[in-house]
Amino acid sequence: MKPKQFYNLFRQSWKSKLFRLTSYLCLSIICLSLSVSIYSIYVKSKKSLIYHDEVIYNRESSKIKKRREKINAAMGWGFNFSQSWIQEATKAGDVIFRAKITIDEFGRRIVPNNTLNLNQRKKHLIITGGSYVLSQNVDDQDTFTNLIAEVLDDHHIYVYGGWWYSPAHFLRRFEVAPITQEIKQDSGLTLVVFNKAHLLGILGDSCYLVHENNFHSPSFEMKSNKLVYAGKWSEIFEKRYRVMRNLPNLLQNIYTEYCWNFLESKYHNLDEILGEYTREQMNLIFNVFKAYKNILEKQLPKTKVIFLNMNWGKKPPSKFINAAKEYQLQVKSIEMDNLNTDLNPDTWHLNSEGEKGLAKLILPVIYDSMDAE
Repeated sequence: MKPKQFYNLFRQSWKSKLFRLTSYLCLSIICLSLSVSIYSIYVKSKKSLIYHDEVIYNRESSKIKKRREKINAAMGWGFNFSQSWIQEATKAGDVIFRAKITIDEFGRRIVPNNTLNLNQRKKHLIITGGSYVLSQNVDDQDTFTNLIAEVLDDHHIYVYGGWWYSPAHFLRRFEVAPITQEIKQDSGLTLVVFNKAHLLGILGDSCYLVHENNFHSPSFEMKSNKLVYAGKWSEIFEKRYRVMRNLPNLLQNIYTEYCWNFLESKYHNLDEILGEYTREQMNLIFNVFKAYKNILEKQLPKTKVIFLNMNWGKKPPSKFINAAKEYQLQVKSIEMDNLNTDLNPDTWHLNSEGEKGLAKLILPVIYDSMDAE
């Protein structure tokens, strides 16, 4: 078709009201898409500077990619950037701090204070799960782990995981990688740290699963009143996963951003989750906790297991704590709202003041629990 013919055809079509409306609509969609794309590129370029050490560095490391594949294959467990970043920084020898950090082949972080002689100590503290359990500021001497190690200088300190890890991860992990004989010989306290996201992970919340790390989380179900491992969430929701992965990157980014905001705003207190989910769903959550507690007590006969909620709500989750007692679970809560000013909103890391504040919150729980032994 010649340009003149096309022009005449366009003029004829433009007289149609439906054609004009369709044209305006298409033009609006194109402009909106361009605007969102430009804004997305801008945001990504800005965040890449913030996350360079933590995310880009690890993604580009072939050594860490191999480690990721190994852990996923063995555990059905998503990759955690901060864990490998700390490991790489340690191996490179360019990080100076007083807590010695090592990671075994199943991704467990062992964090004793390097001034301690482990062979001469008789007690230990195991801390598992939860965001902010292990400091991300590995070059800062006033980290949470170091402060705990200094105050409890007659205890071993073992830290398992952090960030989005949940009791479900560790329940699966301990089945494959039991606690070492050295730790079994000790006696002490096990502190299982969790928050609202961990509960959403157990239930397979779609927004929790949208992130690749979480989508490989282990899932459990109740069969004949017994807790049964049901595979990875990625296997159960394969169709949903495939559809999500086939969406354009722009739509994936929009949905991911929505999910982050959703997870942070929907449940400010665990008591709200009790009101949102059914009795069967809460039964699953508490049974995952109970199974994890049973595994710890079996492997550490003298240990005392405390579940510690890092609560960002304005009041303690008293209903949740009381409901847990029906399952012989001891749940305690610390209020994290006072640490908001010390939290970097872009990296989710606490600064040194936040680390000290977290130590002040958690130490009384440790003291009270050990005094009650």
